[in-house]
Amino acid sequence: MRAVSAGPGLAQLVLLEGRRLALHPLFLAGVVVAAGGCAAFLARGWSTSGWTVYAGFALMAPFTMVATNVVTLRDHRADTVEQHEALPMPVSTRVGALLTAILAPTLLTVAGLGAVTAYAASRFALDEVDLLVLASLPLIMTALAALGVALARWMPSAFVAPALAVAFYFWTPGDDPSAWRVLMPLNSADDTGAAVMRLPYLLGLTLLFAGAALAQPQRSRTSVLLALVGAALVTLSAAAVLT
Repeated sequence: MRAVSAGPGLAQLVLLEGRRLALHPLFLAGVVVAAGGCAAFLARGWSTSGWTVYAGFALMAPFTMVATNVVTLRDHRADTVEQHEALPMPVSTRVGALLTAILAPTLLTVAGLGAVTAYAASRFALDEVDLLVLASLPLIMTALAALGVALARWMPSAFVAPALAVAFYFWTPGDDPSAWRVLMPLNSADDTGAAVMRLPYLLGLTLLFAGAALAQPQRSRTSVLLALVGAALVTLSAAAVLT
């Protein structure tokens, strides 16, 4: 991979992609879903509808995954792949900029979730499992957003990400008591141990998907390192949950 200095061009690209993601109609649709979950909680209280806060913010993640997928696929839709690959900035650097830009919708999520959590904590008795489950939501966002980029790089089809987003909903096992259900991205944990281990698990998924995105069309030390670290985190945390 060619070395490219992190100069103004790269910084401007990260800002541009971040703005595109934060203002993307699909991400904004996810914001509406999260707002609906928060409204249900505000109307009924934490004990009755606290779960709607988690559900609303968790469902933002598939919307964001499809948004990052659509943004990454814009070259293919515009038939400009060859022209973009001829630009001085390597493809891997542009993909890295897009992965970094995921921080924009993630930070907006953290801000909104932080405000709701602070209000809930001031009015209701949130236990440590509640707080850990809420803390996992931004990581769900980054993991699925990175997956959206990886899907666009490896399977450049506008059908794959939306189909997977729907599948995530149906693959979420709900009240199934099996330990493996905690490993489903949109699910939550019912005990402290599983809730703690979901954090490195989701971080590992983020790094693994980011490494996969950067590895197309050519592997680099960065992509391999991210994938290896991510795979290690996923394996160790999943083993801890399942044993």
